[in-house]
Amino acid sequence: MGIRSDVGIALKSELCKKAMLLPIELLRDSDLCLRHQEGSLFVWEDIKWYIDNKEIATLYKLLKDSPLDQYLVVEACHDYPEAGNNRGLWTDNPWNLCKTLTVALQYEKVGIDEE
Repeated sequence: MGIRSDVGIALKSELCKKAMLLPIELLRDSDLCLRHQEGSLFVWEDIKWYIDNKEIATLYKLLKDSPLDQYLVVEACHDYPEAGNNRGLWTDNPWNLCKTLTVALQYEKVGIDEE
């Protein structure tokens, strides 16, 4: 089993070109890829996203060696929504990639109303 997350990675164009040359299938296997003149957004839904995964570690090494404003990694873990595992500083990306948290009370109105 394991903890699953939704993950989005926004890469500026030049960094994306370098990432696509890595010997990994991770980016090509994303659930969604949106391209823009400024870069690309890769999204995975419900993925086991562990830093000790060889492909993820290879990608993170490239990111570590790159300027922070060239990328943004946002992890949204359903089991630990407060976990802050974001990396990078490309916060003005064209997709407005960010993590949001929502909490709501949900119920069905069945039974007799009491006054």
